[in-house]
Amino acid sequence: MTKILNLSAQGGSASGGKISMQNFISKFKIVLLALALSFLAVACNSKPAVIPDATANQQVSTVKVTEVVEGSDLAEQPYDLPVGQSALELLKSNHQVSTKTFAGVGEFVEVIDGIKPDNQHYWAFYINGKSSNVGAGSYELKNGDKIEWKLETINSYGQ
Repeated sequence: MTKILNLSAQGGSASGGKISMQNFISKFKIVLLALALSFLAVACNSKPAVIPDATANQQVSTVKVTEVVEGSDLAEQPYDLPVGQSALELLKSNHQVSTKTFAGVGEFVEVIDGIKPDNQHYWAFYINGKSSNVGAGSYELKNGDKIEWKLETINSYGQ
């Protein structure tokens, strides 16, 4: 602006100075308008900022299982559990459980919710209606499993 004013003062007329100032203001408005439109166009076309989720790289998956304990006050219950949880962990997380550990075999369930079998019975572990051939601590729960704990009679061999 100072340069235009100096030029008009040196050799232009009063009306010449006004035309230069008007030209400058018009061009300045056009430049401002062009900048504003450019900024608006960039802002409208840009993608929204994505804030990374802390769990995005973690695979959080669950399995849905149900559990029934014969004689327990709890009715059949559905659970959403982390992948990799054992049937024994499920039992211990929802019931009062006492176990006995046998070397090389694992844990044997002795008491569930205060129910302790007599000398002729034991807690049997069922998976989807079938008696399990592995211990509850070794069985990894799968989606849709139905886990049952039933009092079974100890078979008498040789009789």
